[in-house]
Amino acid sequence: MGTFLANKALTLISAVLLARLLGTEGYGKYAFAIAILNLITIPAQMGVPRLSMREIARSCARSEWALLRGFRRRALQMSLISTIVGAVVIGGGIFVFSDGLEAFDAMTFAAALFLLPLFVGLALASSFLRGLRKVVHGNWPNNVLQPALFVVFLFAMAQGLSAPSAVLLNALSNAAALGVTIWLLVKYWPRETSAVEPEYRTSDWAKSLLPFSLLAGARLITQKSDIIMLGAMTSAASVGIYNIAIQAAALVAIPLSASNAVLAPNIARLHALGDMRGLQRLLTNTTMVVSGLSLIGCIILVGLGQWLLQLFFGNDFIGAYGAMAVLAVGQVINASAGSIGQFLSMTGHEKDTVKVIGGSAILNIVLNAILIPPYGILGAAIATSASLATWNIALSILLYRRLGLIAGPVGKFLAKRA
Repeated sequence: MGTFLANKALTLISAVLLARLLGTEGYGKYAFAIAILNLITIPAQMGVPRLSMREIARSCARSEWALLRGFRRRALQMSLISTIVGAVVIGGGIFVFSDGLEAFDAMTFAAALFLLPLFVGLALASSFLRGLRKVVHGNWPNNVLQPALFVVFLFAMAQGLSAPSAVLLNALSNAAALGVTIWLLVKYWPRETSAVEPEYRTSDWAKSLLPFSLLAGARLITQKSDIIMLGAMTSAASVGIYNIAIQAAALVAIPLSASNAVLAPNIARLHALGDMRGLQRLLTNTTMVVSGLSLIGCIILVGLGQWLLQLFFGNDFIGAYGAMAVLAVGQVINASAGSIGQFLSMTGHEKDTVKVIGGSAILNIVLNAILIPPYGILGAAIATSASLATWNIALSILLYRRLGLIAGPVGKFLAKRA
């Protein structure tokens, strides 16, 4: 929990610094390049980090050291090949077809490509550590050390900072975090693997990659499609202002994100015991707390939003208020359903989650295409909040059909009548 909260605080501090130092246009170029890069990481990772956690944990539990050594080698090979292909094919294609992207800056994106192998390597090394049950060691370099170093570098290089140099400072902080993560991985990697020949189940691993890739890709598209489409249709300044709206509204989502981080083991335990009443109590009680805290955060943002934007980000970013308010309301709607995605995933219904998130991603793209041209950043915010609400309604229906659980605070009353 401490790692999670530290990451949120450091991310917000870096956003404040970037907005202050780069201005609306420079920050927009930076945010647009990072958003595109995040989309490239989908094919570059191919779901390998998520698969790694499962396979490494399974191999260690069964003392299958030969298989563990073989998986590590295959995972590294797949990640290396896909990263090169992603950088050359997708990155090169974006350069070729970048004329229609209003917020695209060639120098900033070229600098961002240096981040691709660092993003992939850090995600992979972190997942290896989590698979070894070194969860804290797998999280703090990426979630605390990297953003902390980025903040320090921004302070140190404040004078004359540009969008490309900000991306390179980001790359430098990621490189340091990757170095520490690799050192920890070498330290904790099972020594038994060095005495065996590697064993491979490449076809089985390859088949398992598809659902992991689809889930990660759908989530990321849902999160980034508004920035990408806004940058393609409007200007870098609009992207910069909208990204601040996202960062501010994300504060409302902190209670739900924190809940998701700690609920998974309890959900799995109660489901294994067949305690459906316990699951309903867990869902209802956590939802009441999360939705209440989120509502308080939303009221503060809506009531004091313009003053807070001016205080922390400057006069140029006051225009983010309308989009921020809409996104904050969307996060309250999201929180009011509770951690329904976790409840479905941890009880064996992850395929339902993938389908709903995929449909939400498509809806988000369609709504952005319709609403951004006439309404700009406000249209992007409406599209994102609408797709988020639809996502939660669909998951709530599936949760009731699959498990008989009622989402939302009202579940406390409706469950008793059922």
